[in-house]
Amino acid sequence: MAKVVKDFEDALNAKNRELEKKRAVEQAQDQTQATDHFLGAELCIRCHADEGKQWKTTAHSLAWQTLVNAKKDADQDCIGCHVVGFKQAGGFQSGQDAPRLSNVQCENCHGMGTRHQEFSAALKVSEAACKQCHRPDRDPDFNFAKKLPKIAHSNLTGETIEFMKNKPSTMIKSGSN
Repeated sequence: MAKVVKDFEDALNAKNRELEKKRAVEQAQDQTQATDHFLGAELCIRCHADEGKQWKTTAHSLAWQTLVNAKKDADQDCIGCHVVGFKQAGGFQSGQDAPRLSNVQCENCHGMGTRHQEFSAALKVSEAACKQCHRPDRDPDFNFAKKLPKIAHSNLTGETIEFMKNKPSTMIKSGSN
């Protein structure tokens, strides 16, 4: 039975990928670049190199790969927490945006890059930003006060990415992100 379900999910995800490609072509023809839009981490890292280097030591930098590995990269219920600006103007629309907007990047936590001038020098990551994805139904043990130091730019231990590499099956549970 599990094989039948897995085969069904794989076939559904393959079909979703094909539909996504068609939609992306249509959207590219219709959509003009929004004034405010997401830029992607590589652009942020040009000025914030140390922060970018640290981000690459976190599980957030591999969030998209967890979906690819689980063959959930076409699952609309999962994608939103593994990319930047899902279905928002100038954000991740389809798998074609993956090279620039996949993973949990700078703008997930700090805000849209084209609004950079609005950022204060002491920009703080809010608990609300994290809880958009780390909800009780997806991450029942999430504790903002305990987790934030593990991904803070001052933490260079790489502990979240090591945890993920050692226990990848815990990162994606069937039916959740």
